[in-house]
Amino acid sequence: LRSANHLQRSISFPCQTANPQYMTPIETSVWKAIGVPPAELRIDTTLECGQSFLWHQTGSDEWTGVISNFLVTLKQTTDDIYVCEWSGEQPTLPSATAMNAVRDYFALEQSLASLVEHWGSVDVKFKHLAVEFPGLRVLRQDPVECLFSFICSRCCLSCVLSLSFYKCFPSLLCRSNNNIQRIGKMLERLCVRFGRRMGCVGGTTVHAFPELETLAEATEAELRGLGLGYRARFVRDTAQEVRW
Repeated sequence: LRSANHLQRSISFPCQTANPQYMTPIETSVWKAIGVPPAELRIDTTLECGQSFLWHQTGSDEWTGVISNFLVTLKQTTDDIYVCEWSGEQPTLPSATAMNAVRDYFALEQSLASLVEHWGSVDVKFKHLAVEFPGLRVLRQDPVECLFSFICSRCCLSCVLSLSFYKCFPSLLCRSNNNIQRIGKMLERLCVRFGRRMGCVGGTTVHAFPELETLAEATEAELRGLGLGYRARFVRDTAQEVRW
């Protein structure tokens, strides 16, 4: 929360009463509505605030990424969020399993409004900040991707092994916009080199995050060649330490 003002300056968030032209209606049969209003989830704020670094804006109000091995595009409208699943380069109506994965990723079983109301009642500063960042949720990310995103954002092996994910998340959330872009480029190179190609959307080729075993077998020289610098050793050593 102490870095929220800096975060707001670093990233441009649309205001709560968005321009109707900013979010457009769905006009194609390959989209399925999640059934969640903007007050409960705004994907523009949630996906660009520095929690996750591998989402690509592939269209107007659209973000594409990988959730639980599903390549999906999410689209924000004035009253809901729609999901499109991809099979290679072909868009398809998302399966029930893919929809459940998306809901789980955003923890939609939990009411954001009730949490905001409670936290705002016990913390005046939070009550103010909640108005500035409507629909901002904590992602339920894949723990491997979350861990290595943290490593690429800072750190040494000892701090990785000593920190819980609850301590990792605020560190990620407080990255500046410049760092978010830099971290994203490092992770993207890692995915392209070691991850599975998922498909191409809007001219952007998307790869899944590498498997833990693949990272454990990578050499430090390979990782340094991707621009990870001193982090290369920590990526390799951590993968070897926690692989199963």
